[in-house]
Parts: sequence; C-alpha cells; structure tokens
Amino acid sequence: MSTIVSSPPRAAVRVTLRGVATAEWIKLRSLRSAAWLLAGIAVSIVGIGTMPALGVAVGALPPIGGVDPAGGALDGLSAAQLLAGALGVVAVTSEYASRTITTTLAAVPRRLPLVGAKVGVVGVVVFLAALGAVLVAVLGAAALLAAGVLRCLQSARRSRGSSWGPRCSSPSPPCSGWGSGGSCAAPPALSPG
Repeated sequence: MSTIVSSPPRAAVRVTLRGVATAEWIKLRSLRSAAWLLAGIAVSIVGIGTMPALGVAVGALPPIGGVDPAGGALDGLSAAQLLAGALGVVAVTSEYASRTITTTLAAVPRRLPLVGAKVGVVGVVVFLAALGAVLVAVLGAAALLAAGVLRCLQSARRSRGSSWGPRCSSPSPPCSGWGSGGSCAAPPALSPG
C-alpha cells in the first residue's frame, strides 16, 4: 500500500518595512555611482563652504566684523542638493537598467513599503553624509577665520601706523547698498596699482 505524504502548508511570508529597507540599503550600497555621489556631496559642502574663510585666512578678503563661520559654510548645500537629487534618481533607475525591478516588485507586492523604504534609505544616507560634511565645513571655516583675523591683527601691530596691516583690508564691507544702487569697489588690498 502506498501512502501519500503531504507537506505542511507554508506560512505566508510577511513583508516588513524593516526587511524592505534592509534590501534597499544593500542595493544602494552596491552601486558605485552612489558612493561617488555621496563623496561629491561631501566635497561640495566642505569645498564651497570653506572658500570664503580661506580667502580671509590668506588675506584676499577683508575680515568683516561679526563674520559667522556657519554662514559661509552652508553655501555648499545648493550644489549638494543637486547631487542628492541625482542620488535619488540613480537609486531608482539602476533597478530599471539592470531589470531587477521585476524581482523587487515580485518580492514586495505592495508598492507603498517599497517606495517608503527607498525614500527613507536614500534620505537617511544623504542626511548623514551632509551632516558630517557641514560639521567639517563649519569647524574648518571657524578655524580658517580665526587664523585670518589673527594674522591681520598681528600684521596691524607690526605696521603701527594703521589699525589694519598692509595685506588686510579695512574692516568695513567692500560693497555698500546692495540692491539700492550702491557702489561696489574692490578692497584696498585687491585694487590694482
């Protein structure tokens, strides 16, 4: 006599947001272009953010009183926003280019957890990269501004005839009346002749 062996019924696999987010993290981490775009975000924030402070440190820009290191350090966020958008596009379109989107959509029957996990993972990664870069830019700009102002004060003591040294400009801003037809002139240290 033969007996029929039946397998026990399978339990339905439950798709959780944590599992989908883990899968999206693995996919994003495996993209080389994602690493390059994150590096571009960090470089644009730090590079563009420290340029004004670097100008003060080398004496090319005047040390205007009350300079806030965070003000110039956040200038790089505009370029970083474009790169963050490109990272979001790459995170989505890479699946379509390699045709793995069919597997992803078969594994996650409901679309809302998939979209939420993809947005969440890209958002968290961009936020952490930008936060680290902004901290480096602010601290770097503060150090450069302190070095530039200190250099100007030391130069002023050596010149003794004026309150500002030969390579430092006057403490007043080089431009007056922005938007009201005011005039802008180069600082004395940069004017020719």
